[in-house]
Amino acid sequence: MLTTLLAVAFAESGLEVHFDGQTPIYSTEFAVDDRLGAMFDRRRVTGTGYFGSADWPKDGSICGYDDQFSGRPCSQCPNRATVWERYVGITKGDKVYACGTEPQWADGRLCGMMTTCKQCKTGYGTYWTKKAMTACGDEPKDWDDGHLCGLGTTCGNCKNKATYWTAKAMTACGSEPTGTWSDGKLCGIGTTCRLCKNGHSYWTRKAMTACGQEPKGDWNDGRLCGLGTTCTNCKNKATYWTSKALTACGSEPRNWADGKLCGLGTTCNNCKNKATYWSSKVMTACGSEPCWGRGTFCGIGTTCNKCCKGQSWSYCK
Repeated sequence: MLTTLLAVAFAESGLEVHFDGQTPIYSTEFAVDDRLGAMFDRRRVTGTGYFGSADWPKDGSICGYDDQFSGRPCSQCPNRATVWERYVGITKGDKVYACGTEPQWADGRLCGMMTTCKQCKTGYGTYWTKKAMTACGDEPKDWDDGHLCGLGTTCGNCKNKATYWTAKAMTACGSEPTGTWSDGKLCGIGTTCRLCKNGHSYWTRKAMTACGQEPKGDWNDGRLCGLGTTCTNCKNKATYWTSKALTACGSEPRNWADGKLCGLGTTCNNCKNKATYWSSKVMTACGSEPCWGRGTFCGIGTTCNKCCKGQSWSYCK
């Protein structure tokens, strides 16, 4: 746990950390102050690390004056010790000395205005929108076209001037490309339809405007349609289908089997065989009614005429 705490604290400041497992190279007491000092209490911890690295002293090694770090006097540095901004907050005190001169900070490194930003190569820091914080140098304008951004804020990072993109319903870098939407994609006239590859038209099957021209003649027989509207999409001329009680593409097939109830002049037109009155169903049905078998109850002078081998009183023989 101690090792982890030290490693996190040092890494945040750019300080090299070296731990030697169970046998410390050097041990000293020092204070670790997280960069988010408001969230964590300053703690006194004892540990091993860069303070006692085997190649002490060298440029970048933390040292002290007036017993700030016992055993690590700045007088032993190969080069004159100076205050290193990157170590501020790692140790107790406002100033942290290390051997040599701290290298200047590259663009993009977080820094504090009027404090650590003076360590930047550029000599100044600016507010970086993508970091939401101050950093060294000027933020590069490297956002590609299509990257969402906010006018007056993040759009300043765009390579090309930002515009409103209808497909994104928001501002984005660059200009929205046109002619990229495929046929059939719903669009709005005067807005998104300008993105269509092949213009736009009203599509009856979608009941809305869409890119391109609606295909004709690709609806199969039996598909419901509206005469004068969607029926124009049928492969074959649309007709009224009694089985659907609606208009549909093509002609309704005459494939109703014998015995299926139907209405003369209407649904009976769908029968494979001519429809007749069926006494057993008391209704018209497709085909001819078969004769009645032995033992079937019948009416003398009426339904008994349907018996295959005559009748005996009210039953078929």
